[in-house]
Amino acid sequence: MQEQRNTPGLIDRIESEAVDTIHPILQWILDNLKLLGLAAALLLLTVAGYSGFAYYQERARTEAQNRLGAILAQNQGPELISGLQEYIGSESHYRTKALFELAQAQMETGQYAAAAASWDQLARTKQNDLRTVALMGKARALGLGGSPAESLALLLNLRDSAPAPFVDNLQLQIAETAESAGELKTALTAYEALRQSAQDEANAAFYDYKIVIIKDQIG
Repeated sequence: MQEQRNTPGLIDRIESEAVDTIHPILQWILDNLKLLGLAAALLLLTVAGYSGFAYYQERARTEAQNRLGAILAQNQGPELISGLQEYIGSESHYRTKALFELAQAQMETGQYAAAAASWDQLARTKQNDLRTVALMGKARALGLGGSPAESLALLLNLRDSAPAPFVDNLQLQIAETAESAGELKTALTAYEALRQSAQDEANAAFYDYKIVIIKDQIG
């Protein structure tokens, strides 16, 4: 009987302690309800702003891609060059692609000085593969534009830093450019290096032929 009389008092005390513990938390929420609402609203605005910016960026990229595609599909020669130049001057998306196409178009129309300048812009990239392609393109433009010595110097400077997949193409360009510049010993060295790495019989035979011819010219 005594145990039954004490039970309600124990339960009342537990409930009272629980209410006293929870009450400050509830009171803080009530006191700061406006502040919490403002914070939630600011969070929603931030999320909405980020989503809107991401949507705008994606839309801008899509529009730029469509514009560049139309320029490439609908133009050629001088019209293509002027269209690409206008695009590069007004767009921030896909400029690398546009610059590459511009340099190629300038090469095809014999505008070698302009092409060299476009290749030079591309070469400012931090991507080593693209930088190598751009510098080889610039050297080609310089050589075709009547500056084989400058072209050769650029290629020789590039040789030590070129990625492995580009080495053979670079050596061939060095060999051809050195011949044009009258640097026969440099050309011979490049052809001999190509002969050593040749895995195709036709290429090997061509390099053997060039080696014989150049050695005969050197005397």
